Amino acid sequence: MTDYFELLSAETYEEYLKLVNVEVHQNISMCQNIAKEYQKLKIASEKEKHESQIKLNESAKPYYERRKAIIMGAPLTDEEIQGYQINSECPPNETSEYQNGIPCFWLHVLKNSGIFDGLSGNEEDSIILTYLQDINADYFPTEDCTLKDGTPSLLFKYNVNFIFGNNPYLRNNPYLRNNQISIQITYKLGDIEGEFEEPKINTTTPLDWVKGKDPRFKITRKKTNKKGRNQQETKVESFFDLFYPQELVLNNDINDDGLIDEEALPIHDMFQALLTLINEVIPAAVNYFDETLLNDEGEDLDEDEDAYDEKPLKQIIDGKPTQDDSNTQPAPQECTQQ
Repeated sequence: MTDYFELLSAETYEEYLKLVNVEVHQNISMCQNIAKEYQKLKIASEKEKHESQIKLNESAKPYYERRKAIIMGAPLTDEEIQGYQINSECPPNETSEYQNGIPCFWLHVLKNSGIFDGLSGNEEDSIILTYLQDINADYFPTEDCTLKDGTPSLLFKYNVNFIFGNNPYLRNNPYLRNNQISIQITYKLGDIEGEFEEPKINTTTPLDWVKGKDPRFKITRKKTNKKGRNQQETKVESFFDLFYPQELVLNNDINDDGLIDEEALPIHDMFQALLTLINEVIPAAVNYFDETLLNDEGEDLDEDEDAYDEKPLKQIIDGKPTQDDSNTQPAPQECTQQ
């Protein structure tokens, strides 16, 4: 019987190789070739899966457009009204001033999905998001590429589009289609299942704020020795930091001890939030708005939120909704008609 005691002392791959003969080296090389063949099979499968997602997104566009129109106040057809029954548990307020569309729809979607709080949304953000008319995503075909170590991979690319109505916070830009602000994300397929490599975020159409209305800055007045006070801008955490990302590669932010640089965490959160919007929230926005998904998850929500915090940052978030006390905050008093 072979004694493997000497191999137990090998703490690295290099040390292991120095302890075995050429036949074992050949066996390792063959298994590495098999792994490369599997990677090719995996890439072909992911290509096919992504092509199906593109087709699904294209087929769903008429439904998304109709959803957007209704949210913004388009009248329902007789056919659409058929079968409607008044909610006896939460009857409508016949004297309410909110009569058109679905006011504050996307604000509640972002809050109920956990994205708003996950991106440190503040009260001013909430008010601005009442003017948000739609969120949609563009899917692009995959591109063949390689990882840093030369392993074949696929490059995925998406645009997440935020469409705002006219409001006192953002200037109208004649060069923007429908006041659409787009964020582009790209990442490469990792060689381990469920991981992504070299993710990047880029705002292709920057926001143009009315002076003094940028929610990322709080204006404070500082007393001076001279008469009067000086105004000073203080940076605060905001949902709209999402539109000001820096390109970031996850691997570059992992320290030697395997920990993530705390300063990089907001960027990781942004990337995961955008993936969640694409994969989960946009297709099921109504279910997040009416809390169907939250109610279906039941008592496991707190456990799921804890599990989310413990996930490796390289893993793509599965988009499972979380809920906390902040998700149940009342809507702003001035709820803009969409």
